[in-house]
Amino acid sequence: MRVLIAGASSGVGLAIAKAIESHSKHLVLMARRLDRLEKVADGLNATSMAGDVSNYENCSQAVDLLRGSGPLVVINSAGVADFGSFHESSAEDWSRQIDTNLLGTLNLCRAAVPHMLEAGQGRIINILSIAAVTAFPGAAAYCASKAGALALGRSLNAEYRTQGIHVVSVVLGSVDTPLWDGKAFVPEKSDMLTPEAVAEEVVHLAQMPFDRAIDEITLMPPKGIL
Repeated sequence: MRVLIAGASSGVGLAIAKAIESHSKHLVLMARRLDRLEKVADGLNATSMAGDVSNYENCSQAVDLLRGSGPLVVINSAGVADFGSFHESSAEDWSRQIDTNLLGTLNLCRAAVPHMLEAGQGRIINILSIAAVTAFPGAAAYCASKAGALALGRSLNAEYRTQGIHVVSVVLGSVDTPLWDGKAFVPEKSDMLTPEAVAEEVVHLAQMPFDRAIDEITLMPPKGIL
């Protein structure tokens, strides 16, 4: 399979890149920070590209880099979060989360779907948060962006599943990633999911035969959301 991973320079995206590399005919990694991404790609049989999912042209260019034949799998692990009181937040705070978490997901899907239609099949895996289905105080824009991305996946499945395109929404509880860096409240990290545990599940989903489909999967830490 040919695989594109957005948000591959750290956290869940990095773990997926390491776990899926041996299963990929061609692996493309995209992230905003090229210096960090190149360190990730070093030692992996992968093509790296600096790009931001909030920029549609970047997403289109990344998909175009995938070469060869075989199933096309696009994995969107790019995401940002700002937590705090809604009435004290700024338009910049909202825009950053909406642009990456929702518009970025839409951009990557829009770039991938024409390729998948041409190939007759394809799989998009969107890494989401339990915030897509559970409201948290101090996370209005984050919850809204993730809920929108979940609705997007459901809509695309309704439109394209009969044409061989499967969209999988991976809804995660707390994961020990750099997303928590600098946050005022951080759950106990030893109780969180590890990026490697998430990557193991994503690799399984990516390799699933196209004679079946999983629309959504919820993966939680053993003690719950946290």
